[in-house]
Amino acid sequence: MSTYKRETGNGKRQTTNDQNSAQYFHWLVAAPLIGSIGCVLKAQESPKEEKGLWMHRHKSLGLLTAMVVAPRAAYRLWTFSRNSLPKLSGSSNMEHLAGTAGHIGLYGFMTVMPATGIAMGYYGGKGLPFFGTTFAGAVRTEENKAAHGGIAKQVSIFLKIIDDIQKPDFLLLETMRERCYVNY
Repeated sequence: MSTYKRETGNGKRQTTNDQNSAQYFHWLVAAPLIGSIGCVLKAQESPKEEKGLWMHRHKSLGLLTAMVVAPRAAYRLWTFSRNSLPKLSGSSNMEHLAGTAGHIGLYGFMTVMPATGIAMGYYGGKGLPFFGTTFAGAVRTEENKAAHGGIAKQVSIFLKIIDDIQKPDFLLLETMRERCYVNY
């Protein structure tokens, strides 16, 4: 594991507690996030009998990601000026800007994806599976059935659009035309 070290003024480099904590949070979020993605990819390739198990693991790891991403984001905002990485020597301003934009995008991804999964599980009424247990979802009544179902459906549409964006043919004109006429 690499560490970022700061000059102490006497020519020696020293790792700070802030940097150690940042690394701890980094790997604490990375493990369930990557595991969740791996589980959904495995579910897509699995026979029908195994899909449920892999999706349960995906949802459990997604909920775990949500639980640890909030403290990480709060810590990152709290220590932003102290933990900003310097521009790498030999890199251009555009490369540094692209790296910064990539990190901002990853923060968005690791925040939005668990949030959408939680919204779908909670408002869909099935609850939030978490390994050996399930946290109850919203109780459906005749009064809130349309509203809660509507929220879950809108989240589902959002996730389908995100899925479309990451596909290689997203920018092809004929695909864009089809997408305009498809009713999600």
